[in-house]
Amino acid sequence: MVPKPSISLKADSECFRVSSLEPEKLLFPLARPIASISSIKMIAGDFFLPDKIVPLDEEFTLNFKNNGGKFLYCENEEDLNETFISILQENDWFEIEAQTFELPLQSYLIENRLLYKNPVNPLFFLCNCEGLISQDGSILFSSKQFLHYKSNELPKNIIVIAEQVR
Repeated sequence: MVPKPSISLKADSECFRVSSLEPEKLLFPLARPIASISSIKMIAGDFFLPDKIVPLDEEFTLNFKNNGGKFLYCENEEDLNETFISILQENDWFEIEAQTFELPLQSYLIENRLLYKNPVNPLFFLCNCEGLISQDGSILFSSKQFLHYKSNELPKNIIVIAEQVR
């Protein structure tokens, strides 16, 4: 009867030593010691790594981009204004019709000479949102943003201004 190989993990200062019945010993250095073996995850069958905890804002960004969205981060109001103008320049959206139902956002449209009162054929919709859902990279809207309209009754291009709440 052939003995089955066994793997044991032993804390060895700032690394874990993996020993088996084979003669070689593998050493996996870590950036910091791990408190418990339960926080170790086996990846690709050969390596042991600690679970990586991704911040919620990064998780949203990754998932949103994977869903086909474009995400731009702004540090402050001035940065937001510059980014908004860059979006208008990239899409050649100056002196066209746009749509928003939120009074505070109308200033962005007025400053850039965009027609927003009773638009016939708006090229984009500007709004805030209720929240960002990090798990799947989606955006939560309510009647505050869309009023009585359905999403398919709004312009195809939507620019969402979301604030980070901690």
